[in-house]
Amino acid sequence: MASNALRNFFVLYLGALALIGAGVAFFVAAEIRHAHAVKAVADGEMVTRAAQLARQHLRDAISDVEYLIRLPALRDAVAGRRADAMPRLARQFSLYMIANPKFDQLRWIGSDGRERMRVDWVDGQPRQVAASRLQDKSGRRYFQVASALPPGGVHVSRLDLNIEHGIIERPLKPVYRVALPVFSDAGERHGILIANYLGAPLLDAVVAAVGDDGARLMVVDQDGAWLRSQDPADEWGFALGTQVSLGARYPELWAAIQAAPSGQRQDESGLWTWETVVPLQEVASSLPPGSSEPAPLVVGPQDHRWTVLARLEPQQLAAMYGRVIASVAGVSVVMALVAALLCVLITRSQFRIERLNQALEQRAEAAEMATRAKADFLANMSHEIRTPMNAILGFSYLLGKMTLPDRAGVLVGRIQTAGRTLQGIIDDILNFSRIEAGGVEILDRPFDLAELLDEVRELMALEAAEKRLNLQLLPVPEGCERLRGDPLRIEQVLVNLIGNALKFTERGEVTVAVERLREAEARQVWLRFSVTDTGIGIAPSQQRDIFSPFTQVDVSSTRRFGGTGLGLAICQRLVEEMGGRIGVESAPGQGSRFWFTLGFEVLAPQEVGDDASRSDEVGREALSLAGLQVMVVDDSEINRDLARTILADVGAEVVLADNGREAVDWLNAHPDSVDLVLMDIQMPVLDGYEATRQIRANPALERVPVVAVSAGVLESERQAALDAGMCAFVGKPFDVDEVVALIARLTRRRVAARAGRRQPAPAPHYPGLDVERGLALWRDAKRYRRYLRQFVRDHGEDARLLGAVDIESGERLTHKLKGAAGNLGLTDVAEAAMALNQLQRQGRDDTEEARARLQRALDQALASIERFAPAGAETPPATVVAAGVDPERARALLGELLAALDSDSPAAIKPLLADLEGLLGPSAVETLREAVEHFDFRGGETAVHRLAETLEVRL
Repeated sequence: MASNALRNFFVLYLGALALIGAGVAFFVAAEIRHAHAVKAVADGEMVTRAAQLARQHLRDAISDVEYLIRLPALRDAVAGRRADAMPRLARQFSLYMIANPKFDQLRWIGSDGRERMRVDWVDGQPRQVAASRLQDKSGRRYFQVASALPPGGVHVSRLDLNIEHGIIERPLKPVYRVALPVFSDAGERHGILIANYLGAPLLDAVVAAVGDDGARLMVVDQDGAWLRSQDPADEWGFALGTQVSLGARYPELWAAIQAAPSGQRQDESGLWTWETVVPLQEVASSLPPGSSEPAPLVVGPQDHRWTVLARLEPQQLAAMYGRVIASVAGVSVVMALVAALLCVLITRSQFRIERLNQALEQRAEAAEMATRAKADFLANMSHEIRTPMNAILGFSYLLGKMTLPDRAGVLVGRIQTAGRTLQGIIDDILNFSRIEAGGVEILDRPFDLAELLDEVRELMALEAAEKRLNLQLLPVPEGCERLRGDPLRIEQVLVNLIGNALKFTERGEVTVAVERLREAEARQVWLRFSVTDTGIGIAPSQQRDIFSPFTQVDVSSTRRFGGTGLGLAICQRLVEEMGGRIGVESAPGQGSRFWFTLGFEVLAPQEVGDDASRSDEVGREALSLAGLQVMVVDDSEINRDLARTILADVGAEVVLADNGREAVDWLNAHPDSVDLVLMDIQMPVLDGYEATRQIRANPALERVPVVAVSAGVLESERQAALDAGMCAFVGKPFDVDEVVALIARLTRRRVAARAGRRQPAPAPHYPGLDVERGLALWRDAKRYRRYLRQFVRDHGEDARLLGAVDIESGERLTHKLKGAAGNLGLTDVAEAAMALNQLQRQGRDDTEEARARLQRALDQALASIERFAPAGAETPPATVVAAGVDPERARALLGELLAALDSDSPAAIKPLLADLEGLLGPSAVETLREAVEHFDFRGGETAVHRLAETLEVRL
């Protein structure tokens, strides 16, 4: 049996070798033919490209001279109309040579053969030849031929070496000449205009046009003499007397070239490819097809032609064939080995497949374990971080509602800002992890795009106003107001992109636009959302990875802009989940434009509105939980105390439980005593899931709403809460207003403000100043008043300045005024500035009425600001400086402080600020200290300069 198996193996193997040998022989022959054909085609294309470039160079040369002969200065010089005609002509010749550095000379030669004007290209610049050095060219053939041409005639000379005073110029300078006769307006001859073109740029461009293969390119003239050769010693043999030519060296090839203007030939010297250019024919065909002008009369050497050649030498062909054979030989050996091993592989294949399947199962199990471990880690970390974060934000919220000293109020605000920033970082990390795990659900519901953009504006307006940036949202395209999609995710992307734009923009504006791209079909539309800023911009090297996770624009050790580097990665994933694309266009120092495209279904007006109105209903009412009984179940004493304080503040009566067991027991004993349960998830004794299941098992408690309140925000936890019987999920740290609204909605209670609660007195009326809107944006009356006074200083005279500036400056001024006024609640000024700005953009001159309206609005606003934020109320005590201050010491400290402020490093600033306070006194540096504590380092620099002015020291 073993011998039969061995015999069968050899029979099969020898048959396989025979088939392999026949196939290899056929394949080698085919590959050689294919390689030869590919190379021949490539050389043909290369020579054609080079010839086309030579033709284009000639057409450009004719166009140059035709342009120059129509110069007004030349016409004036010919007619003798203006005394400055010759200097003007020299200047225009020079400028044209600078713009087109392919000329060696530009000349106007008079009818008597003497040069009237000559500009040479010398040492990289044009130079006019002095009148004393102008020469008589009446004996030159190009003058005799060109001066006899009729109007429109062109003379083209051969490409040869330049000769000066009967001697070949060194280093060698190949040139060719293009000349046209010059006529006056009356038709009288006035010599010729002649341009000497450098031949080297033409030859170099022909070689460079074909890339790396240019070294194989050659150019010969009508006599077969080399103008460009692989061996420089062969070039210009006809002029230098060496008698070296292509015809002498390869007579059969030269005969083939003379017989056909283009072609290929292979002989013992290699594979040759050529194409011939006839300059006179190229000039005659330079006019475009269908031109009304007659073809130019062309004169010159009728046998003048250039032939572009490429040669593949025999050793190169042999190397090409050898590579084909070597590659096939390697394949042949491999095929023989494969045939020999095939039987062995067949017997072992099943065993190997089983082992691979086993390994694959192990890897899949390991991957699942890693995914579970990651999810568990994120859930635990979320809980551990969000629990104390809930206490920080909650208690700072309660502190903010108390009457506090100004300094304490500022510090509480900073705690809330820092807490929200940390919360945003945590949310970014968890959102990205959720997206990676495929846990993001894209909704499909009706929404109003204009309302969505208004919400985005309100969210970002305060941040823009604090940086004194103009946040502009352009109108929604007509017919695209009502759409179907996921407004929450669109808002998330826009807020992220606008936040980035505001963060990286120091001055100017951020513009949000929506434009219609195309309509795919009935009721389907594609829109492009864009966020454009005037910020620092992004280098091209960074744009490639800008949407990668943990990538930031500024990664230096001194970077000024924080963040996790996940925002844009989240935006990209969300846009792609919604079926769109996202991208960026930017340049350093010129701002950035981030955009994304999405497709939507367009809805009729009646298809949108009910959902939105119902969702806003709760938010519009003044909510109170007076009379409600709420149970708070949480194992954290801090969280219980926080929830009790917040809920009691809005009128609810609160019952507390330490864990799920205690909550279930109390509820079973008092089934009618609570209206809603706020249930933590992770607790000892009995967790929130099981506690809810036991609550639902009691028929008396079946309808009591149970809301999950957890630091875990993974989708799996939300789903587990719903499966356990909970009716809503609130993540820690929670937003107080949202939780109150949720409780009111779930309990179906709409209770008016608590009885006995003092209602605020109606606010005074300030014409042109919407104080309520301004305070809603700025949230700090003191800071709001300070920026109103800043507006008076910056824009109080804008309306009067408009009469003294040009249109462009006026347009910029009204644009900036519009944004500043809108951010401060100066509605009339903003509307008047917008109306005037629109007229300016249209280039209208009739703006007097609009300027008068702006002046009236501005006067009214300034009067209201004076009532609401009087100038004396904000007079800073910075001018009160301790007596006996040493000016030199003050100047030194102020200079060092300016340098520290420029570094944006609080560690470097604070010691110097303390020294300055000890020198000048606390009241003198109050404004400066406030700017530093708000990380407003540019404002700090302004305060330093004001201190220097007060102390009369020069920095």
